[in-house]
Amino acid sequence: MRFAPSVLVPICVAAAALAAVPGPAAAQDFGLDVLQNLTPEDYERGEVRDLRVGMHLSEILPHFYFEHACGSNGGPPFQPIDGFEDFGRCAPEPATGLREVDVRYDDQNEFVVRLYRELEGEQLWLEQYTGTKVGGHPVILSVLLDDGGVVQGIRVVTDPRAPLDQRRFAYLLRQQIMIRYGRAGWECVDHEPSPGQADVGGLYINQTCDKLFPGEKRIHLETHLFRKPGQDGLDDLGNYRPGDFESSTRFEVFAPDVPG
Repeated sequence: MRFAPSVLVPICVAAAALAAVPGPAAAQDFGLDVLQNLTPEDYERGEVRDLRVGMHLSEILPHFYFEHACGSNGGPPFQPIDGFEDFGRCAPEPATGLREVDVRYDDQNEFVVRLYRELEGEQLWLEQYTGTKVGGHPVILSVLLDDGGVVQGIRVVTDPRAPLDQRRFAYLLRQQIMIRYGRAGWECVDHEPSPGQADVGGLYINQTCDKLFPGEKRIHLETHLFRKPGQDGLDDLGNYRPGDFESSTRFEVFAPDVPG
């Protein structure tokens, strides 16, 4: 990728600042002081950051979330909206009857880190704090609200657009979710390969798990690691084609009375 000089100069200055400034100071310089000032209790009260089932949209911390849009069941966002309060513009999804709002964390820091990696080919300590991530994995994050503006669901799907060195490990988010909610009490089903599906290096994962916290919430978890039909890891010349596989995790938290 080539950049015009007017673009390249500020990028290099920003990259140099990232490399030269010690961790905490760099976090302050690049707008991460909000994250640093959070206490453990701020995170514990939600499933993802401050988000939790049962809260009203007016309780969501506004400085955490940007680029609001109507969601597409964990896929790329639909039309942009002005904020959570504009959720009524999103059509109810058929399965749950809820309105899905796709959001991102502030991506200014992510943009700088991505360009630095493009120029220098290095991975920065700051990268773990940038982008929309859960458990260190890039994700598509959405909130599902009822007509009264109450959060009835939270959806996290690992982002298939993530760099290969991150996407290849997307299936491992499952372990962190199970640790977070306790390893006991899950009802899991391992699905047999469908026609055309195959293992990746001898490993095949196609699993769905559910866990119910009576009267509080239910959790749905899907994990995939396999080659889909038409994916064999080789191009037309027989050369190895990296990234030719499905590696993903879907994590959803719903109020117990939301249709499943």
